[in-house]
Amino acid sequence: MNALEILVRIKRIVEDIVKEAFIVKAIKEGSIMSLSTEDLINLYPYNAYDYRVDGKNLDYIITEDSLTLLADLARINNWSIDNIKYAEFNDCISIGVNEGILSVTCKDKSIREGERVAYLDKSLMRKYGITINMRVIDGELLVPLEKVFENPTSIVVESLVTLPIYFVVNPTHLGLELLADAYIYLLTKGLNRVPTNADAAEYLISNNKLSDAYIKAYVLREDLNTLSEYLDIKINERDSAIEYLINGEHALTASIIQGSINPNLLKINWIDLEIFRMNGIGINLIDLGSTSVLDCSELLIERTREEFRGIL
Repeated sequence: MNALEILVRIKRIVEDIVKEAFIVKAIKEGSIMSLSTEDLINLYPYNAYDYRVDGKNLDYIITEDSLTLLADLARINNWSIDNIKYAEFNDCISIGVNEGILSVTCKDKSIREGERVAYLDKSLMRKYGITINMRVIDGELLVPLEKVFENPTSIVVESLVTLPIYFVVNPTHLGLELLADAYIYLLTKGLNRVPTNADAAEYLISNNKLSDAYIKAYVLREDLNTLSEYLDIKINERDSAIEYLINGEHALTASIIQGSINPNLLKINWIDLEIFRMNGIGINLIDLGSTSVLDCSELLIERTREEFRGIL
């Protein structure tokens, strides 16, 4: 088997890297799973590495032995070999096949052994039976993802009172992309696990992604009124919309549900959870019986696999 060894230096890990790796891993494994930092190295970028785009996050270096193997394969298979300039590198070798460029490697004085990879089409490599083995440079310690994204400066205020928020999540409409966003949201809290319904709900509510296609969130009027016993609450009611201000700051907009058997039940249209938390109001998310995200994982993965067909 033809195998290339690529050394990887991680410069920074950003959300786009985690999001793509989360989706690719789910499709490849057939299950929604959490990620390790090693997963990012192996799964991102999945199709092609381009220094001009990915170089700000990852450095790829090809070993001398792998360079020799690649050159031998090019000669045996009569692939094109050209001297080119690429990005800021002046001395580069491009190897091409009928479908396009397979790789671009460049001499770089900052690299002692091997050469810099400026471009690597992983999809074409797989098509031509070339395995790519990724290895972290010098065995660098990999920081757990939850430590990379955890926000140590987030302010924790002791709760004076708790506000229940009731929700129904529609996991079949969430898709893997929104679940990946919810997963990243968990990482910022120092947690590395597959998002639950409550996690997805917290992410959606915190970011005001309150589309009925994804989630419906409710609050009881009497629970909101109880807050006035502890804080300065001002209520502005216009037609069917109700605005709640906490200490002068707009915290929530809700609407009366026409025809509801419970007139106290309000549908949340907009909310700023941070204002609640900063004023000592804890949030208790209560699932009204949503279908579990994990129970829908097969459907979500298959739907995304269709979108990626021909790429993965």
